[in-house]
Amino acid sequence: MLGEDGDVAAAGVGLLAADGQRPVGTASMFHAASMSKLVTAVVVLRLVARGLLDLDADIAGRTGGWTLPRAQSDAAVSLRTLLSHHGGIEDDDDAFGPLRDGQATPSLEEVLRGEHPLVPRPVRGVRAPGEAFVYSDAGYCVVEQVLASSTRTPFAELARELVLEPLGMARSGFGVPPRDDADVADGHDARGAVIAERRPDYPYQAAAGLWSTPSDLALLLRELGLALRGVGALGIPPSLAAAQPAPAAGRPVGGPRRAARRRARAAARGLAGMGRGVPVHAPRRAARGPRGRRDDERRPGRAPGGLDHGSRRRAARGGGAVARGLRPRQRAVRPRAPRARRAAARGSAAGSRRRSAGGRS
Repeated sequence: MLGEDGDVAAAGVGLLAADGQRPVGTASMFHAASMSKLVTAVVVLRLVARGLLDLDADIAGRTGGWTLPRAQSDAAVSLRTLLSHHGGIEDDDDAFGPLRDGQATPSLEEVLRGEHPLVPRPVRGVRAPGEAFVYSDAGYCVVEQVLASSTRTPFAELARELVLEPLGMARSGFGVPPRDDADVADGHDARGAVIAERRPDYPYQAAAGLWSTPSDLALLLRELGLALRGVGALGIPPSLAAAQPAPAAGRPVGGPRRAARRRARAAARGLAGMGRGVPVHAPRRAARGPRGRRDDERRPGRAPGGLDHGSRRRAARGGGAVARGLRPRQRAVRPRAPRARRAAARGSAAGSRRRSAGGRS
């Protein structure tokens, strides 16, 4: 837990594996999955702050012996668009899972060229950069290639030098921890059973290769907050720190739901890592109407959650559907009177009108 004063408090609860008795401690390491992308972004920002990289320049010529195939040859792909998942790159549904027993670890260029069973098709642009948000592990593999080509340093070493060591993240690193480190959580499949490989190995380090502790990740989050105020330890200026989470313009396409479906399929094959393939981590979908819109988008006056603004005001005053114990979007139905009573009421109303007409004449 990260306190308001920046202090980090931690406690361990539970077991490191479902088939053992090793307890979780405050220094226990977990596969941090896509939290790797945050560390990757901070690595890039440090190099930008040093003048070694340009956040908005085209990556052409900075990817070593590999070139990104583009949907539009004249469209610039920048580090900013790649880091914000707007680079025009989409992951294939069956790609970017963990290594299985006996599979060789691919090189980064083998991943980019689609020359490994885990990535059977080449990484490529399928739409114009900035056109849409598409969550992409492949985009971060391209970032990793830019970093490797620009610095001539392996990514794990670069991240340790620029981020992990300066922040004191002593129990964090890219790559599966050594077997002799027993204070590491094992991976589990969707049924809660320990996977055969014990520790999931994702060879795409910049996208998903981080192992860390909650306390170490809190140190990273604290640094980002300090950088916004210009007092961070990494020397990232506030302008860059503020730009880091800002997405480029574009409509969302696929996004985390596509990634969640891919990871759910990996979980069904027994390949899920810690927080990486378990379907319960997928974003919750809003209910869809007959035209594909969410129920809370059907009318301009309807507020999120399915109640229009008038219903919310009535609920706040103690009335409305919520106060009467009804579910949102469920209308209260007034009980109908028996047919004979309705007929009598109509006859009485008709008689009243005739008497009124006679009185006026």
